Amino acid sequence: MSREAKQCLFVQSYLCLYSSYLQGRKTKTAVMVTATTAMTLQKSHVKKTPPKKQKASKTKACYNCHRKRRRCDKSLPACLKCSINGEQCLGYGIVLRWAACISPTSTTTTKTTNKTNFNTANTNVASSSSAPNHTTSNTTSATTTGVSSPTLEETIDSFIVEAPIDSNVDPLPRAPDDDPDASSQIIKRPVNFIKIPLTDPLLNGLSTKERWYMHHFATIVCRDLVSIDQKERNPFRAIIPLVRNFDYLQSVVLATAAMHLSTLHKYQGRSLPSESALVDALMLKSRTLHLLRAALNDDTLTDKAMILSAIVFLVNLDLIDSGRGGWKAHVEAARRLISSLYLTKAHLDGAIAPLVNAIAADCLTYRIYGSTISGNTSSSDDSIDDGLVLPYILQNAEAYSYHCAPPAILQIILSASQLCSGSSAVLETDGGAERIITAAALLHKARNFDVQTWVYNIKGLPPDDDLEVRVSVASAHRAAACLFVLLLVPEAGLLELPLLEPKDLVQEILGHLSCIPEDHLHLKGTVWPTFVVGAETDNLNERAWCLERLVAVWTKNPWTHPWGYVHTAMEMLQEIWRSKDLAAQQGDDGFNWLQRLKATGNSCLIV
Repeated sequence: MSREAKQCLFVQSYLCLYSSYLQGRKTKTAVMVTATTAMTLQKSHVKKTPPKKQKASKTKACYNCHRKRRRCDKSLPACLKCSINGEQCLGYGIVLRWAACISPTSTTTTKTTNKTNFNTANTNVASSSSAPNHTTSNTTSATTTGVSSPTLEETIDSFIVEAPIDSNVDPLPRAPDDDPDASSQIIKRPVNFIKIPLTDPLLNGLSTKERWYMHHFATIVCRDLVSIDQKERNPFRAIIPLVRNFDYLQSVVLATAAMHLSTLHKYQGRSLPSESALVDALMLKSRTLHLLRAALNDDTLTDKAMILSAIVFLVNLDLIDSGRGGWKAHVEAARRLISSLYLTKAHLDGAIAPLVNAIAADCLTYRIYGSTISGNTSSSDDSIDDGLVLPYILQNAEAYSYHCAPPAILQIILSASQLCSGSSAVLETDGGAERIITAAALLHKARNFDVQTWVYNIKGLPPDDDLEVRVSVASAHRAAACLFVLLLVPEAGLLELPLLEPKDLVQEILGHLSCIPEDHLHLKGTVWPTFVVGAETDNLNERAWCLERLVAVWTKNPWTHPWGYVHTAMEMLQEIWRSKDLAAQQGDDGFNWLQRLKATGNSCLIV
């Protein structure tokens, strides 16, 4: 075959193959177009359903009605059905639970699993020949699943409370020799747990505002009542678990917290919260007095201790308010209760003994400081003011007292006040010579008191306490006590060698106070010495400095909050200065501000 014939044959073969290829491609394209068209038509015939409209959410029923599956009337602030059934409506929001509590809607049953297959049911397991013979019990052990019954220590860390325990609890039987790993049968029986409320048991029955007051008392007020807030050893926090059992104690605690918040808001310029808290404080105080009248017939030792605590907190309420008011009657009533508790040598419960000791020490301290300004301190029964009972009570709480004043110095102040008020046995039959000798003896005792030894021997102080500052505070109290004796009996300084004059004691007090920084936590214990030295000095710079120190206690110190008696002390200082300056202009150089103040029968309490 020639070359041209071969080329013609190749061209014909190529054309045949190419024509067949084109024919197959057209067929495939037609098939694809047909399938696509069918799918489009199928989608076009599908009915499009409109989106469902979301129904508006209905208001949920209260927690009790929702749990019991009953129709709730959704009344505000509480469900009416809950009120009719005598239940506490838990509201419509989220109910807070204790972390270790069991949900009341959960159904907990006991479940066990078989670890060994038995050939027959209820057969005893025979022991091997190598082991001692013993009889196995038919009672099987059951282990609970879910949350176990929490103990009181796990449920409530900081408070000691009593949770209601169901008396119908039927414990699972177990023989003494049962092995928990031994084989057992499946047992299904209900288990009753301790019924713990969904809220803090200490706050049951309190409104939202009252719970706020209780929180403020536990965190702020209790911190102000001690020198250093040792959270585990603050005796005043022990009163919080007791409010459930004593209604008057709950009322006075809430009243104290409400008055504290009112004073704090008033200082911050928040008028409306201040007025609301003040109204609550006055209403709770009135309720406390009403409840105390009904509780005075209780003769048990614990009841007397709790009544004493409530009365002393009424004094604290007056101090927070302004330092004025009926604190004298409260202190006198508390002093009689202290006599019945301590002079009879009764033994208090160990849980409340630190609280009662701190309460009694505060009461006697208030009585001593109140006697320095308010005049007469005579009483029909001064048995507690002897040299044994008073130091004993004050020494039991000297680690907690925010005044940081030595008990010996406080007893000297009280003796000097009684010396001039006529309650002592000293009679004015010799022109006052015996009174001068007694005052000189008190002055000598105060001057020779070793403050540093007392501070470093106080038991119960935290290791981080600033002992040097505590020494300065106690030394200021000692010098102020000496100045107080000199102002009451000016002739007593002539019997002391070297001779003591008020101006020397003024400089000594100012020197001790200047060693205490304005932002130190012990500054709140310097109000009485600052008031005494500020009233005595005639130097304008020293007066301004004393006023600034009181303002620092009132506003600048981060460790205490505004108490009304501090503001009253500043107002009284300014009144004393005006009276002294007026007397100096009239030529009266022998003006004694303390005797003039006591003669007016002033009822202010400066501590």
